[in-house]
Amino acid sequence: MDFFEALCHSFATLGTGGFSTRGLSIGAFNSVAIDLICAIFMVAAGVNFSLYFMLFTGHIKDILINSEFKAYLKIIFFATLIIAISLARQYGFLNALRHSFFQVSSIITTTGFATVDYDAWPPLAKLVLLTLMFIGGSSGSTAGGVKVIRWLILKKQAKNEMARLLFPHGIFSIQLDGRPGRKDVVYSIAGFIYCYFLLTLATAFIAVLDGASLTEALTGALALVGNVGPGFGRVGPSGNFAFFSWWAKWFFSFAMLAGRLELYTMIIYFFPMFWIQ
Repeated sequence: MDFFEALCHSFATLGTGGFSTRGLSIGAFNSVAIDLICAIFMVAAGVNFSLYFMLFTGHIKDILINSEFKAYLKIIFFATLIIAISLARQYGFLNALRHSFFQVSSIITTTGFATVDYDAWPPLAKLVLLTLMFIGGSSGSTAGGVKVIRWLILKKQAKNEMARLLFPHGIFSIQLDGRPGRKDVVYSIAGFIYCYFLLTLATAFIAVLDGASLTEALTGALALVGNVGPGFGRVGPSGNFAFFSWWAKWFFSFAMLAGRLELYTMIIYFFPMFWIQ
């Protein structure tokens, strides 16, 4: 890369913006080194930035016990491995690992870069990428999506509910990094997830009404609300949203802004009480 393109891609990588100076995105450079550098720094951008403060102040132990950080790395590791195995026949294992790690890093951090047209990948690989669109990056990072910490808390709450069925008189609480969590946080997350999927479904409906296929509508809606960028089909890495009507694009713009601002900030404008106060 020349200096100008390197600077542009640095901002797009660490800001998880995903815009490239090339139409083929990072794939235009066809460089293993560039792929790895971008992938590593995308993963770094998807980490909670408060952990970097802990790193600089010498609190290494707090980083190692951080539940969200460990879950985030595990998701990346297993997603990369599963996709690499499914792509091994197509690319050879080492090349499959390269493309897999890059695309997993790009999707989970909602950056949106691409090295190849992953829409042509086997169904298993596409399913893993679709799952990553649901997850998103870490809280306190530049990544979008639902965020790993929310899924982690809901998982712990689900385990508590199952334990409560076995032990009706038991007292269960959510533990995060060795500390008890608050119940109101679970209620807040449940409300957020409800709004998130309601907006995603509404966005998919608009896309279908404007002529998109079901796959394009659902993956496009996830990409818009989660700020991922590309979906599958005509809205995939080799396409864009240009074919949609002007009225659909207005709604999509709202969906992107709402997803970036964690929903509540945008949705509250539609409540009469907000304007009365």
